[in-house]
Formats: sequence, C-alpha cells, structure tokens
Amino acid sequence: MSIIISVYWLPIIVGAGLAFALGMVWYHPSVFGTKWMAEQPHRKFPDAYQTGMKAGMIASLIDAVLVATLVTALFSILYYPGVILLGLSILAGTFAAGAFQGRTLRIWMIDAGFLMAQLAIMIGALRLLT
Repeated sequence: MSIIISVYWLPIIVGAGLAFALGMVWYHPSVFGTKWMAEQPHRKFPDAYQTGMKAGMIASLIDAVLVATLVTALFSILYYPGVILLGLSILAGTFAAGAFQGRTLRIWMIDAGFLMAQLAIMIGALRLLT
C-alpha cells in the first residue's frame, strides 16, 4: 500500500514564515521574553544569550519549515485528528523535557502556548492557501 501526499509549498512557506515571526513577537521582552528569561533555571543574563542567538534563529526557522511540512502531511492523511495528535504530542513532550531539565511550569506554559499558537497559524495557512 502506498500513500501519495501532495505537498503544497505555498502554505508551508507562508505558515513557517508567520510562525517564525510569531516567535519573534512572543519572546520579545515586552510580551513573554522577560518572564521567560527570569524563569530559566540557569539564570543567565541576557548578554550570555547573544552568542547563541544566530544559531538559535537559524534552527528556529528550519524547525518552522519542518513542522509546517509535517502539519501539511498529517493534514493530508488524517485531517484534524492527525494535527490534534501532533499538538498533544508536543504538549506532553515539552512538559516531560521541562520536568527533566528542572524548568518551571511558567516556562512550559510560555513555550507550549507558543507552540500551540504556531500550530494554529500553520493550520490556518494550510486551510487558506490550499
């Protein structure tokens, strides 16, 4: 049995771009960035984050493209249940990782909230552009 998936590049690119932009706003100091930084277990000062900022931004953009592609594939095969399953997996996985890393519930709520908003943007781009 083979499954043929049509890949719609426009919603992937638009969804990934919007999700990346959302991350820049979400983690801005005037939104959640200051609270997120204050809750970090290692309590680094903002200057310490500057060294990894470029690599982190590139990794975030690559991640957004990969997640948008996964959302498109899951939506093509399983429709909403597939994307809901992905969302639940993201919530459980980030919670477990945060618990092992000693992160607070507030950090998880900020990060998981962003990931769910990112997922919603990607679904919206997919629905509007296909």
